[in-house]
Amino acid sequence: MKVSSRAELRVAFCDDRESEGALRSLLPDNEPLPAGLSIGMVREGNVLVTEVTCERGVDSLLATLDDLLASLNLAERVLCSRSRIVGSEG
Repeated sequence: MKVSSRAELRVAFCDDRESEGALRSLLPDNEPLPAGLSIGMVREGNVLVTEVTCERGVDSLLATLDDLLASLNLAERVLCSRSRIVGSEG
């Protein structure tokens, strides 16, 4: 019996520009994917929505989510600190 697991992450950024930057920084990491794993990402304004579907078991889903969260954390730190620096110059 094939079991499919699905998870959705919704991460709100400070503004649309930051969510776009996060999307662009993460997309290259999602290709190529192993068989049985799919990742979709879209922006809804300042929110980055990531949907992960996995037919490789819950452990694989959790490992994928962990990788995504680590990448999102890094993107947020870089983009938000960049915004603060740029904002302080103006």
